[in-house]
Amino acid sequence: MTSEENSVPGLLKRTASDMRPQEEDPIRALVLTGDDLEELTTADWDIILTKYTEIVFSRTNPEQKMLIVEETKRRGDNIVAVVSVYISI
Repeated sequence: MTSEENSVPGLLKRTASDMRPQEEDPIRALVLTGDDLEELTTADWDIILTKYTEIVFSRTNPEQKMLIVEETKRRGDNIVAVVSVYISI
């Protein structure tokens, strides 16, 4: 990754597909905001929910929380709960 890609404007241009972890990378964590969710495609959700072991969704509204639940349940035998302002996957 170039220094331009690591800059704030460069990071803002990245999509979820660009953030796929490398196979040799032991870190499988991702933080997404409610604004990020609006840009995700089905392929992005597939990558996020199958390649990452730790996902933090922050600053989400109730509709976005339900989207997270629906997308997670759509991808297998997952138990998902929305508790107060938190989602447990």
